[in-house]
Amino acid sequence: YVLTRTWTAVDDCGNENTAIQIITVEDTEAPELLNVPENITSECTEIPEVPVAGEVTATDNCDTEVTVIFNEDSTPNGCGEQITRTWTATDACGNSTVATQEISVSDTEAPTITNVPADITVECDAVPLSANPDVEDNCDTEVSISVEDIRTDGECSFSYVLTRTWTAVDDCGNENTAIQIITVEDTEAPELLNVPENIVSECTEIPEVPVAGEVTATDNCDTEVTVIFNEDSTPNGCGEQITRT
Repeated sequence: YVLTRTWTAVDDCGNENTAIQIITVEDTEAPELLNVPENITSECTEIPEVPVAGEVTATDNCDTEVTVIFNEDSTPNGCGEQITRTWTATDACGNSTVATQEISVSDTEAPTITNVPADITVECDAVPLSANPDVEDNCDTEVSISVEDIRTDGECSFSYVLTRTWTAVDDCGNENTAIQIITVEDTEAPELLNVPENIVSECTEIPEVPVAGEVTATDNCDTEVTVIFNEDSTPNGCGEQITRT
């Protein structure tokens, strides 16, 4: 505004004179923002709350009721984000001041894998299929998980150790693994099929030896069981005892 300051001098006879000073008053000074938080780096689960209304304030050389307006923007930043919080203080004459807080959000924490099957020992025909463990991450809601089986051979082809490894990787490349050791063994003997029953025979009616492949064997693990035949004869009074094995 403009302040017109006038002095008036009057003598005893009523003669008067005036003098004037013109004071042009202006407000060109912007407000000052107070209590604006500093820039920080934060994990995605530790982003600070926005200061409550009235916590970030402003003072001004003229205006005692400065308006403070808050705004927040987020920009993807690789596997995280960049949060910009902005406070703008404007006085009655339109002078304004802007202050910002930059929050760099990152993810340095690996996913967790739970409900992983315990180590077990099984027969070769009972190796379990891969389970689906639970995966959680502090930031990523869709964690990638893969599974790999590594076989370490033992004494025979049906005796080995299976190392089953699950690997979980989040969007930021943080990874975690969980392992199940499956010890595979074959302790079950084959079962012979079509073995002829014990008989009593006249010497002229001794049955022929079953042809190869007639007596067979099945096994819980091995699909190509070797069957070996042997025959022994022992004198038995006026006859003999034939043992076919």
